Amino acid sequence: MPLDVPQYNRDLAALTVGLLDIGASGIFHCVGPSCLSRYDFARRIAHVWGLDSTCLQAKEASEIYLNTCRKLGFAAKRGQHFGLCTSKLHRLLSVKVHLRTIEEALAHWKDNPMAEARTIDR
Repeated sequence: MPLDVPQYNRDLAALTVGLLDIGASGIFHCVGPSCLSRYDFARRIAHVWGLDSTCLQAKEASEIYLNTCRKLGFAAKRGQHFGLCTSKLHRLLSVKVHLRTIEEALAHWKDNPMAEARTIDR
């Protein structure tokens, strides 16, 4: 199964503001601390919301690719692992940037659906 790195949008907003505040430019990998499959991500969502996850099915990347080709006539080839290094981001912001785990982000979103992004202490 391919692995992705989900990022909580409120943490991404705070990182973006932090980078803008210091006048940073360039490419930054602003991703969450966890690398997991979409299947595992869906299972964690179901768990936080107390939903039945038995209907979820894991799919191999090759199966998804073939099904998409059959349905649409084309599909983008994807890698198997999308982990990214965030050391440049942490070094430039020169603070301990706490990017919420999947569980923390989902729980926060569930409890605060309309909350604003937090700020980054510099």
